Amino acid sequence: MDLKVVREVLLRPGINQRELAAELDLGSSLVGVLDLLAERGLIERRQSLHDRRPNLLYPSPGAREFLSEGEGILRALEADLLSGFDLQDLQTSLLLLSEMIRRLRTRA
Repeated sequence: MDLKVVREVLLRPGINQRELAAELDLGSSLVGVLDLLAERGLIERRQSLHDRRPNLLYPSPGAREFLSEGEGILRALEADLLSGFDLQDLQTSLLLLSEMIRRLRTRA
């Protein structure tokens, strides 16, 4: 989750905290993630000059390196986990999992 949040803040510096929560479908649970990321020095919260209610989010200097390292680890894990599988089997599995997720969401 940390990587998703940092990636979005890097792509959209100054994004409103509420907008980010809605985009990532996190609601109020984003606050805890942002607290941890701010403590780790990866993001900064700033008040808007126009509306003091929402916080605007900006990447800290270490955010890009954190994202790069994290994505590298994910790529290595993915390559290790998926090695030896046929591409067509992986695509079929992805379609099945996507359909299962869709069905679960319609029941919620």
